[in-house]
Amino acid sequence: MCSHISEYYNKYGIKPYELVNSFFSSSLSREKRKIKAFSCICHICGQANNLLGCLHCIYFGCKAHIAEHFKNKKHYVAINLSHGHLFCFYCYDYVYDSKFLKINERYNALAAKSLKKSVSFLPWYPSEEEIALLQIHPKKFINENNRLGLRGLFNLGNSCFMNCIIQVLIHTPVLRDFFLSDNHNCKLSGCMVCEISKIFQEFYSGKTSPISLHDLLFLIWKNVSHLAGYKQQDAHEFFIATLNLLHIHFRDSSKAQHQDPCNCIVDKIFTGTLLSDLVCTTCKHVSPTFEPFKDLSLDLNEQPKSLINCLERFTRLEHLGANAKLICSKCNTEQEFTKELSIETLPIIASFHLKRFEQTGLNDKKKISTFISFPDELDLTPFLKKSQNNDQLMNRASAKYSLYAVVNHEGRSIDSGHYTSIVRHSNNHWVKCDDLNLTPFSIEKVLSSEGYLLFYHKKVLEYN
Repeated sequence: MCSHISEYYNKYGIKPYELVNSFFSSSLSREKRKIKAFSCICHICGQANNLLGCLHCIYFGCKAHIAEHFKNKKHYVAINLSHGHLFCFYCYDYVYDSKFLKINERYNALAAKSLKKSVSFLPWYPSEEEIALLQIHPKKFINENNRLGLRGLFNLGNSCFMNCIIQVLIHTPVLRDFFLSDNHNCKLSGCMVCEISKIFQEFYSGKTSPISLHDLLFLIWKNVSHLAGYKQQDAHEFFIATLNLLHIHFRDSSKAQHQDPCNCIVDKIFTGTLLSDLVCTTCKHVSPTFEPFKDLSLDLNEQPKSLINCLERFTRLEHLGANAKLICSKCNTEQEFTKELSIETLPIIASFHLKRFEQTGLNDKKKISTFISFPDELDLTPFLKKSQNNDQLMNRASAKYSLYAVVNHEGRSIDSGHYTSIVRHSNNHWVKCDDLNLTPFSIEKVLSSEGYLLFYHKKVLEYN
């Protein structure tokens, strides 16, 4: 600990820090934020960014001018007005004292509550007892009974379709890391991103009591009319609607709006690109088309036995036939074509929708309950776009995925029945999430479940 801070505390106490922090750093109320907005400028150059406030007198300055103030007045302790940390000019560095840190953390929490937002990220400073424990146990220890991030969800009247998807999103690692890093701040009312961020904060608050998602349900009803009402809805439709709404609200709350491609976290994680090659059977001219996708919907009509079978059928060469002739841009006449799909760009999260509901009438859908096996580890290399160099496939390591969530439907009809999800909580510990009920599950039971939506996470992430 800095001896100069101890000297300052013994002489002035903690009141000056509390006063300056409450008005000009944390700004605990609307009135104090107004005072900060009009007062916080460098007394010499008028700069408003990266200011420090003297804790010996009333003086604000940029780092250069407050350093001059120290030389002239010998006032050696200042507070950074952006984050509330102490700066010692004798040490010429930021210094930390538990008494001041506790006040800063408490004021930050009060300020966040006043602004109706989550608390900004604060680093963890271990106590002496915690430091001693870390020295005794240097290796990371994961408690198998750790329930952080596990909470049941109230069923609000046929809302299991929503509950199972939220459990999947909560246990999507990259999405979890984004929302728990406080990377979203906006002032839009009715923002879907803010609502999901709040749900992440509640799941990882350390509490274990069930959560009610009534605010989220109302937000969905307000923005997605076909999902409104208390009747049973399709979990897949809810999943896609949620991603689309998050994408729109990320874009609307961002300064860099309407970028193409979108740079929001939803598109970064869930969006891949499909390549559709139309080949003229006469001149062999290839017409490529690129289409973004957030999941792949796979038909079960031909009674496939596995997820790999479904993907093979999805990407196989298809002859469009004489009844579907197109004008070839090279031949300039109508010709027959073949069509072949492949994956051009892999998403971080590969999600698959097994189309278990088949239209049998105007308003009726029959459920296909055929068992489709799916692997714990998935290699998408065979389904990637082939390169031009001797038909060598793209980097194989980046095409390998691990299963982390499964959504199942129990029942005979899309309009009835019940949705549950099974999520990988930590390492290889799986949990079945059935509204309020959370039950440990083995990987054998996961892989033997029926499977409606399957979620895989990339094993190797590329950083561009």
